[in-house]
Formats: sequence, C-alpha cells, structure tokens
Amino acid sequence: GGLNLAPTIGANIPLSQTVVATVTLGYNNRGRFDRSVPGDNGIQALAQIDPGDTWTAGLGIRFQKDALSGSLNGSFIDESKTTFNNDPYHRSGKGTIVAGGLGYAWNQHWSSEFNASWMHFKRNHVLNGALSDLIREPFNSNSHLATVRFSTTYSNGPWSITPSGGFVWRENNDYDPATFQFVPSKRIW
Repeated sequence: GGLNLAPTIGANIPLSQTVVATVTLGYNNRGRFDRSVPGDNGIQALAQIDPGDTWTAGLGIRFQKDALSGSLNGSFIDESKTTFNNDPYHRSGKGTIVAGGLGYAWNQHWSSEFNASWMHFKRNHVLNGALSDLIREPFNSNSHLATVRFSTTYSNGPWSITPSGGFVWRENNDYDPATFQFVPSKRIW
C-alpha cells in the first residue's frame, strides 16, 4: 500500500466542571500504490491505484457526575474519488456517524455500561462504462448500520470479568471499497 498521512486537529472545551465538548477536524492523505492485475494473455500487469483522500469533522460532548458518566459524539466523513490507472473508479458517499454511551460505577467492584451507534453513508458514485466517468449509483448500496451493547463488569484487584450482550443491524448490502466487495444485510445478537 501507499504511504498514509493523517493529521488531525482538535480541542477540548470545558463547559462546566462535569461537562467537556470536543471539536475535531481530520484529513487522511491515502497514498497511491501499485497492484498486480491480470493482463493480456494471462500476463500480470501493474495497475496504479489512488484510493483518494478523506476529510472528517467531529463534535462530541462527555460528562461525569459522581458514579455516572456518558458521551455523545457525531462525525461527518467525505472522501475524494478513487482512481485506477488515473481513471475515475469509485467515490464513497458522504457519511454520518453518531455514537454514545452511559456508564455507572455501582461500587468499587461493579460497573455497567451501555453503548449505541448509528452510521449511514449516502449513495456512492460508481463508474459509468459508457461515459468513463463516475455517476451517482441508481440505488444506495450503502445502508444504515446500528449497534447496541450492554455490559456489566466485576473487578477485584488485577482480575475482572465482563459478561456483555449486543445487537448489530445492517439494513441492506453495503459496499466495502477497501476490499472491493459487498457485505450482506444482517442482524446479529
């Protein structure tokens, strides 16, 4: 793979003694790389892939009051297009991620935690063979992805045990440009 550079800048802003807001802005320059691909007459050829760059912006808030703590975070993601031998190949849709959680320390040995997240990306831009350019896909191959998790931890000295349960829901097929394949809809308990 190519060299990735991912600078991020952020600030924590105290709103009170128990509440802190966080603001972040990040950029990921994903470097070009070469990959072997089948060529003419079965001879391997090299293709240059430029996976494009990614911008992210985030806003979060977290609090802690005695034994109760929590957080709520939101992120926005935008990617530039991926090229294959300098020709447009793919561009992921703009994405939104929201995640939050609550935790409570019952006593010095017991604590519980609840976390939830939701993620959605808009329609991708895909290759239109007739025009050799990217067009917005006719249906959204991305989907909603939601997770919920609850756990309780018992700790004693260096030892702890954490039974947990959760649920994952993906609405429909989702395209993973990192592996160039679709992953199916699912429900997992």
